[in-house]
Amino acid sequence: MKNKLYVLLSLIILCLLITGCADSTSDEAPQAGAPVETPQTAAPDEAPPTATPAATQGSDDTPTPGSRRTPEERDATPVDVDLTVLNATMLSAEISNIYLHADDFMGKTIRVRGTYGYIDYEEIGKQYHFVVTKQGDACCQEGFEFIWNGDHVFPDDYPKMGTPIEVDGVFGVYEEDGYYYNYLAVDDIFILG
Repeated sequence: MKNKLYVLLSLIILCLLITGCADSTSDEAPQAGAPVETPQTAAPDEAPPTATPAATQGSDDTPTPGSRRTPEERDATPVDVDLTVLNATMLSAEISNIYLHADDFMGKTIRVRGTYGYIDYEEIGKQYHFVVTKQGDACCQEGFEFIWNGDHVFPDDYPKMGTPIEVDGVFGVYEEDGYYYNYLAVDDIFILG
């Protein structure tokens, strides 16, 4: 019984950290759990494998941060849950629903739009990446931790903090240090605007 209470309390704290209120002028990412660098959809009791860094090069031999896609390409990409079509209130409710009922969304492709955020934990050599959404009144931030599949070098291959992005990612859960974390495994980061 104590273990179930501890897990429930941890989940509530994680949700509060992810959805915590922030200044409307702040572009900081939510302070959430830490993923491993590159996942496949991991079983809840195993961590995703780590990646070997390698820079992706653009046509002029400079790193390409993210990519762009046309509206036609976006519309041609099927997803199970499209959060981009929801208003702010429904978006907040659906993100909460996904976190509270993670088992129902395991392995489903979710599309979400927001701004890019990251946390760089230099002392342990890991970076944690987020697509951050804001509620309609811009007081609070929510979103998803994501892990970009493939070999990408941080910060060269990633967008700048606060860049508008959209990702399509497969929802998964991994365990690290006795805690479970939700994430989206994405194949590409799409720069908007």
